[in-house]
Amino acid sequence: VNSSSAVIPNYFLELRLLQMDCYSSSDNPKDSSYVEVSILATALEYRPEIADTRSLIAKTFKTKIKRPDSEIQSIVPAYSKAFSDLTDMVFADFYTELIVNAKNK
Repeated sequence: VNSSSAVIPNYFLELRLLQMDCYSSSDNPKDSSYVEVSILATALEYRPEIADTRSLIAKTFKTKIKRPDSEIQSIVPAYSKAFSDLTDMVFADFYTELIVNAKNK
């Protein structure tokens, strides 16, 4: 959002992808075929009275999702589940922090 925007958000959420790995094994696919994803979530509160931001969350989230086999077709559903889980984690923490922040005002 630039300074000429009519809408200035109160909060910003920035996500950075840190890791996105896929592991496969034909020897023991149920135990060693999985995806791992990690992200860094940074949530900032914009304070217009002083034209500054304050950090609410700066946290790394990580998940590991097992794949049913080592077939290539199992990769996309595993990544989909991983990103869905990470999104839930980030927003749960962000929501909790917003409630704490609102109570402290």
